Amino acid sequence: MKKTGIFLIYFLFASILVFSQENIQKDKEFLKKYNELLLNNETNSVIIKYCDPTFPKFIEGEQNLDMQKYAKMHPSIPIKGTKANDNFNEDFYKTKLDEWIKKYTYYPQFIPYHLYKGGFTIEDDFIFYETAKEIWIKTYRDKYEEIKNEK
Repeated sequence: MKKTGIFLIYFLFASILVFSQENIQKDKEFLKKYNELLLNNETNSVIIKYCDPTFPKFIEGEQNLDMQKYAKMHPSIPIKGTKANDNFNEDFYKTKLDEWIKKYTYYPQFIPYHLYKGGFTIEDDFIFYETAKEIWIKTYRDKYEEIKNEK
């Protein structure tokens, strides 16, 4: 019985250790991707052609006041609610999305909203960026095909 208890404790400890190591690795990969997007200077000339020329460069370790102003002047793309959200209004979402698409026609670039607007996280920044790219691609198929053919 004593050996079983020791084995059980050892097994639980090993499981916790493995689980925490997997999470640490995922966090490192996540932060690496975040830094790549944040500090990326686009080099594809076709993508650059469709990017906002006023988009500021993020400089690590600085206040980045230009990026802060840009984030305030360029709100994130509206995100569709979930079915679990009883207050979600599909028509309101579509209206806001259409307004956003008409106003922000440039190829999406990564904006760290969480640094400048309360209540957002890095994960939200990824969702905004990936959603904006997806919508841009659907809206501007011809431009996307040009980008895709350039790669």
